[in-house]
Amino acid sequence: MKKNRIDNETLWLTMFTVIPVIVYSRLPDAYFPSNTQNLIYSAIIGAISGLIGFGVYSISKNKTIRTKILILLMFITIVFTSFIISLSQINKLVKSCDVCGYEAYDKKSEECKFCFNERWLNIKNSENITKEEWLREEQLFLFEYDSIENGFGLYTPEIIDGFRKDNKWKPIITIEELKTYNE
Repeated sequence: MKKNRIDNETLWLTMFTVIPVIVYSRLPDAYFPSNTQNLIYSAIIGAISGLIGFGVYSISKNKTIRTKILILLMFITIVFTSFIISLSQINKLVKSCDVCGYEAYDKKSEECKFCFNERWLNIKNSENITKEEWLREEQLFLFEYDSIENGFGLYTPEIIDGFRKDNKWKPIITIEELKTYNE
């Protein structure tokens, strides 16, 4: 009977500690592009979430099975809800570039990390040009007709160099304008 008790407690401890570690250790992937930063933050966040899970397990350790199940379900719900909320905050941190459409601006950068164009706010203060004229000029320069025929186009690829194409982004130029510009 004592062996069975140890096995059950080990199972409960595993559920309370491993689930948050698995969920939260993936969180830095969305925030930090560098593998070194990912590893460090994954370890820190995993350790903290494991400790929190251990704390919740310690509170529920001497409770009935029904109470443990209820606490575990509430804990898992809180873990996944907070994870989803954290991921939704990424949309506020990463902005898509008006020129290329890739999500390659973070809140600190002044230029796109994919196409290296400055933000419109910087351009409008320094040049006497409308946003539409600026976008047209930059997109015609960035998207060459030859590159579209070879797989790099206005809407493709969806992910390149770790940057995701914003599915709400629409180019201001057309393929016909691009053909004419490159002739």
